[in-house]
Amino acid sequence: MTVQLDSHNQIAELFLIGDGRQVKCSENGKVLNYILMFYEFLMLRSKAGMLPPVLPILIYNGRRNWNVPFKLEELIEPYLPERYIPHFEYYPIIEKNYSYESLFEIKI
Repeated sequence: MTVQLDSHNQIAELFLIGDGRQVKCSENGKVLNYILMFYEFLMLRSKAGMLPPVLPILIYNGRRNWNVPFKLEELIEPYLPERYIPHFEYYPIIEKNYSYESLFEIKI
């Protein structure tokens, strides 16, 4: 889904990831993999060589608590200088943390 950003009147890709399965620590890696595959898809259709920004949003409606860090670097041992550790974060919408009405008011 492509959205218009208000701040700079620019185009961005909105990538929604929905899942209701059991939460495992590897989920953060799966989310990152989905985003990388999406970027690969964008690279194949890009004519200018530049890629649009992608805003990854995770929607989780499972019964168990989402106990996976929102930042990939929190799962990586910090033995290397920080600049060599991948940085990745997604915007989580954990449905059970919101009232039904407030889900319609979420602003990113």
